[in-house]
Amino acid sequence: MYTLRLNLIAATLFVFLFSACKHPCDCEDDGVEPCAFSYERAAYTPNGAPGDQLVAPVFDADKPSGAFSARPAGLSIDPKTGVIDVNASEFGKEYKVQFRIKNSEVICETNIFIDEPEAEKCSFSYSKEGVVAPGEADFLTPTFADGYQPKGKFTAYPSGLDISPDKGIVNVSASASGVQYFITYISDDMKTICQTTLLITGVDYPETIINFDEGERILEPYFNEQGDGRSTFGSYEASPSDLAFVETQQGVQNGSIDLFTTLAIIQEEEFNGQLPEGFFRDYTISYTLFDDNETSSTAELRIYYYSSLEAAQELAPELLEALEDRGNFTGNNGRIEKKPKYAMAIGAVR
Repeated sequence: MYTLRLNLIAATLFVFLFSACKHPCDCEDDGVEPCAFSYERAAYTPNGAPGDQLVAPVFDADKPSGAFSARPAGLSIDPKTGVIDVNASEFGKEYKVQFRIKNSEVICETNIFIDEPEAEKCSFSYSKEGVVAPGEADFLTPTFADGYQPKGKFTAYPSGLDISPDKGIVNVSASASGVQYFITYISDDMKTICQTTLLITGVDYPETIINFDEGERILEPYFNEQGDGRSTFGSYEASPSDLAFVETQQGVQNGSIDLFTTLAIIQEEEFNGQLPEGFFRDYTISYTLFDDNETSSTAELRIYYYSSLEAAQELAPELLEALEDRGNFTGNNGRIEKKPKYAMAIGAVR
């Protein structure tokens, strides 16, 4: 009799526990439909409008009655159908979507990430060849392909280009010449990005090391238009004025700089015969070329000094690395600023 009573109690508890299951989806053979669901991966459509891209939930079994919700804020979701309006949602965010079965405590969850849109590429230019000489034009206006009307911001790399951020208009005469600029346009909605180059021709200086102990002393300029043999002959002056320009036998300057003489004068007049390690000075070089346009512009140059290559390697390894990187500059990597140009002199000044 006692054993029979225990069995009855156990059976009663078993029925009670399973009939009171809080989450019917977890109960076996209770007749309640499961609610596991998911979404396919979605990405915001460039230039998309609300309603252009809709994503519906996919249930593992027949969809039960219930309601949808999501967090954080920013996801446009229909609470009845669970359909997500991707282009009306905030992209670049991950959302947790919940579905609660009607008249139940059962909640199923899934995640959906709205990817950022892939930027639409566009095309624009400032001239057919992307090259302009100082004096050839005062201002340049960007021309977009396919009649695109820009509504965004323009930026340029490296610094030195006088460009309107809203219109992209370049003031050639106010910009540093001898430089190829990488100009980027990004629309206000961040969906359209394009880039072009503009070379303002003129005199430039190589980023290099001049070793006095090996008999080197002259930093020679070049005219930076590829495939062009234009001369650098003209008149040059620098600020500060202690930069020693070389004159040819005909008494004409071509922009070459005697670094040894320059540093020797600075050492004697300013440092009592002992130029300090790591000394540097910035110069703005103004020039007018003897060409048909009488091209006039400026170049910026920074001169460093160390007593030897070993001293530079010990005291300024990052500077040597920067010189190498800048010499191998291949594009708008945003890491190395190319204005002013660097030149390093090493060796004894005596």
